[in-house]
Amino acid sequence: MGAWGINTFENDVAMDWLCEFMEDPSESRILAAFSAEPAVMKPSFIGELMGKKAVSITPELEGEEVLAAAEVVATLQGRSSESNPDELAKLPKMDLGGDTVLKALETIKTITANSNLKDCWEETDDYQAWQKEVDDICRRLQN
Repeated sequence: MGAWGINTFENDVAMDWLCEFMEDPSESRILAAFSAEPAVMKPSFIGELMGKKAVSITPELEGEEVLAAAEVVATLQGRSSESNPDELAKLPKMDLGGDTVLKALETIKTITANSNLKDCWEETDDYQAWQKEVDDICRRLQN
């Protein structure tokens, strides 16, 4: 059974993302967490004969990774959370582009409006506490 908690890094997906990020820290890896690569669904042979076209489908973002990457951005800006793991204290200095913070905020807004992660938290008694944690990340990103 995996770890699951209100704080950003109290789950396995976020910690796995952080471990991979620490192996090769870069802004592009942060931005990748804020982007879902579209997949192209090609029609079957019969579908092609019937004139169906390939369709691009954008998969859902991994909410835990989005929040982990956003927490890294806040930490790089000197606005770390007290609940962050010790690994974040070892982040290398990194100059982030001006759009990175905006992308983080937009993506957090997306996952808090409609995502599997939001749906999972809404089914618990801890939804308000989780939302407060997410709001704190946004506040620290904006300051």
